Amino acid sequence: MPSLLSDYIKSVSLIHSKILSDKLEKLTSDLTYSPPTFHDTMSSEHYFNGYYCSDLDMLNYKIKKSILDKLFSRNLDIAPCNKQEIIACQGIANLDKMKKVQANFFLMQHALIFSITRIGNCSDRGAYAALLLFDLLRNTDIKVGLQSLKTKDQFVVCLGNKERGWMVYDPFTNPNIIFEWSDYQENMTGYFKTYPQPKVPFKTIINQKHYEQFLEQKEYAQNYVAERLRTNPADKLLLDDAFCLHIQELGVTAQEFNEVHAQLCALVPTSEPSQTPSY
Repeated sequence: MPSLLSDYIKSVSLIHSKILSDKLEKLTSDLTYSPPTFHDTMSSEHYFNGYYCSDLDMLNYKIKKSILDKLFSRNLDIAPCNKQEIIACQGIANLDKMKKVQANFFLMQHALIFSITRIGNCSDRGAYAALLLFDLLRNTDIKVGLQSLKTKDQFVVCLGNKERGWMVYDPFTNPNIIFEWSDYQENMTGYFKTYPQPKVPFKTIINQKHYEQFLEQKEYAQNYVAERLRTNPADKLLLDDAFCLHIQELGVTAQEFNEVHAQLCALVPTSEPSQTPSY
């Protein structure tokens, strides 16, 4: 049976303070701002009740997620220091180093977008949660990692070490609970889509450099997202035939799409783009 994340943190933390409680409250508050736009685990008894919403609200979130994916999927400019690392690695015959750099970029990209919009699915929620949990647990012996499943379309946060064992935190399903690995594999993984062929799992352990980069890039990323939304209005996005067809398949009119685009722009504070951080 799963246990409460708050109880786990208390059990591994030597220091119990209001600061710790406030950090945990911020994490769960951000994760519960909007529901995931996929519903793989909705029929599970462990699914978070607060994720249920009206069909209209869910459609609204799906449109916003589609816009974010359109503008920022694999967009190197969202995370400037990671972009520089990727460019520096090009031409270097070191596959392990390139994989590490690409993993860092993936982590930052998904965490930054979710931190700004609080809209996303397993990889977005997992990346953001992993970074905040690293900060929350920094005075403990617990390691925090982000990992994909080898045969399933799902990302989870790993908490633990060799001595204590490893737990699974799945904010896609419920941001308030954690599972033992065996329990999660037995009772939860069956809900997710199975890949036709097993994939090499994504896995990265969060460290202080990751967390510092996240903080350093957040302001720049927020201004960058606001600017990209402003310079890509609804009518411009709909000029892309494939994207327009996707929106039509959601059953959304151009006017409705325009209204949701305006809501997303309002969600991200607009200001003059800050200078790219220098590293």
